[in-house]
Amino acid sequence: MKFEYKKIISTILLLAVTFTLGYGFAIYRYGFSTLPITRFTIGTIKNNYIEGIEDEKIAKGIVQSLGDPFSIYLTEDEYKSFQTNISNNYVGVGIIITKINEKVKIVRVLNNSPAERAGITQGSEITKVNGILTNGKDLESVSSLIRGPENSEVTLTIVNDTIERDFTLKREKIEIETVNGEIIAPGIAYIRILSFNMGTDREFNKILNSLLKESPKGLILDLRDNGGGILEVTANIAKRFLQDGMTLFYIKEKDKEPQPQYINECDPINIPTMVIVNKGSASASEVLAGAIKDNKAGRIIGEETFGKATIQRIFNVPFSGGAIKLTIQKYLTPDKHDLSSKGLKPDIFFSDLSSNIDPKNDNVIKKAISLLTEN
Repeated sequence: MKFEYKKIISTILLLAVTFTLGYGFAIYRYGFSTLPITRFTIGTIKNNYIEGIEDEKIAKGIVQSLGDPFSIYLTEDEYKSFQTNISNNYVGVGIIITKINEKVKIVRVLNNSPAERAGITQGSEITKVNGILTNGKDLESVSSLIRGPENSEVTLTIVNDTIERDFTLKREKIEIETVNGEIIAPGIAYIRILSFNMGTDREFNKILNSLLKESPKGLILDLRDNGGGILEVTANIAKRFLQDGMTLFYIKEKDKEPQPQYINECDPINIPTMVIVNKGSASASEVLAGAIKDNKAGRIIGEETFGKATIQRIFNVPFSGGAIKLTIQKYLTPDKHDLSSKGLKPDIFFSDLSSNIDPKNDNVIKKAISLLTEN
């Protein structure tokens, strides 16, 4: 009996030591030294706030308190919407949105979509979705409001040239074509990438290889209003412009010096290239354009880009189905330019960047063709 008693005591002590060591490691590994303050604050709110509050609202508030517009807490529905955003098909009304000066703007209206058929135009502002104000909401939240079941309806309040109007649209299956291209002038190939979604690199290579069969003497790569997307996809596309061993960008992590990210297994086209950008070119677009510019693989024409130089990682939240999209890194161009809030400066400034339905009548494309032809 005494032996059993001692065995039980020994087991309890062992568990206590294990727990203490494990808890100590967690504090060291995850920086939980301030956890009691956070736990007390959350507990006080949960137990005493007059209205009551859901856990996810508190979580959203914590992430929002960082003051970083790209770090957000996603509910289960918002996370599903986010995952849909980076795929090539979804159910919606056929618009791509971004946030400019805290306003939700339409940067692209997809061909043959409910939005196009209703007469909604690029550049318009969305102020409400089903009567809910978009002001103060992040893009994923607005996207999740716009998306919904096939054949259901959504009402968008649109402001264009100070005129406000409601559009009630029926949602339908939308397939996003992220890449298109053609021979635009004798000896000049043209490719436009609209976003870096899953499969965009394969689509890009298929179109590029087809155009290369025509033996073009120059290429125009159009990244206007491309808000970015998947970094790995962008790196795969960069392999068609850069040489093995070149720097794609520098990574700056918390409390560490910037580290170069080299690119290998390249298959460069080795023809003169002009890249068109505008203020809607952001994130992964800036990575690609910056790598081409700094590695002298091509020239940039247009205006200063958006200036999003941060990289986010998704952390799944246990038991909720939601996720935290958190900024964990900053990137610098190969020449170590920090694009935060500044954007990438083009080699050739060009202000007439309004996109024409017919690329052959687009003024900036005409300029790019003339520059390539001169060379």
